Amino acid sequence: MSLILVGTNYRFSPLELREWIIANNKQAEYWLEYFKRKFADIEIVILGTCNRFEIYIRKPLAVKLDAKDILYSLAQEGNFPVEQFHQNFYCYRNSQAIRHLFRVSCAMDSMLIGEHQISGQVKKAYMLAQEKGTVSSYLARLFETSLKLAKRMRTEANISTGHFSLGSVAVEFITRTFGQFGQKKILVIGAGKMGRTVITNLIINGAKFVTLINRDILRAKEIGKSLPTVQIGSWDNLSENLISSDVIISCLSTDEPILRYSDINVLKEMRNNRPLLIIDLGLPRNIDSRVGELPWVHLYDLNVLEDILAEQNRKRREELAKYEYLIDVYVDEYINWLNQKTISPVICE
Repeated sequence: MSLILVGTNYRFSPLELREWIIANNKQAEYWLEYFKRKFADIEIVILGTCNRFEIYIRKPLAVKLDAKDILYSLAQEGNFPVEQFHQNFYCYRNSQAIRHLFRVSCAMDSMLIGEHQISGQVKKAYMLAQEKGTVSSYLARLFETSLKLAKRMRTEANISTGHFSLGSVAVEFITRTFGQFGQKKILVIGAGKMGRTVITNLIINGAKFVTLINRDILRAKEIGKSLPTVQIGSWDNLSENLISSDVIISCLSTDEPILRYSDINVLKEMRNNRPLLIIDLGLPRNIDSRVGELPWVHLYDLNVLEDILAEQNRKRREELAKYEYLIDVYVDEYINWLNQKTISPVICE
């Protein structure tokens, strides 16, 4: 038996490739069926998040499947040179793959160290594989063990302070830029979970003039009910709000940019040359990257926010390092189970 992990994440991939990752996360079912059809005797789970795309495959030694075969298939589908995938994807086998999954489940490998969502995403990936019939005892035991470990880590490790979302980090970035919000007018585009987090943190930090716009205005109004100081704007009046705003924070889930170069460039005279700060939290990006070329626009995306995360992540990483021994314990537990299940030890890395 052999376990192969092929994947990439925010540390290994440029933003352009991460945008492709997002698109392919939506095709997890396709990839499960594709590899299962091509290699009938394998087990497979695909873990896809906004910052991660990982394929876990358990195969009998007789099945001729390796990392290069997986990368070739992904590159062909994404119209990327396979050489780029070799540069931006990692491959772990056997005990290394087990250890990596356990660290991922415990949020030790996340952009936001210790964030709560990742274990739920791991569980969702595992449940989808169960639904599609692409897992049996080996990967089932592996993923169930990873979730058990993640639950224990959340209980024992003290990582409850500081940021837990990119939305809160974005607000800190703005406060560092302005000091105080004062009379600054802020437009938030997107009423999803991140949009709500952004608005909540804006108000906590003293923002008084916040407007929320969303394609589905009813969803925006739901947020407005709990945060009555927020003005709800109409999508049809987006251009008017772009003119009046000092800060724009966009966090929509969309496959195409909602604001292009021409949409922003035309605003210059109407804004009387006032500078504009734009925070793009979308992945794929919501704002055409060329907008940042305009001298009066300051455009920042997820790459910039990583710098702000560094200090908070350092503190959490130090706390989680105290529990690194738990990873060893659970890796050994799984390997012992595996060796008992098989006739002879097969994992020796």
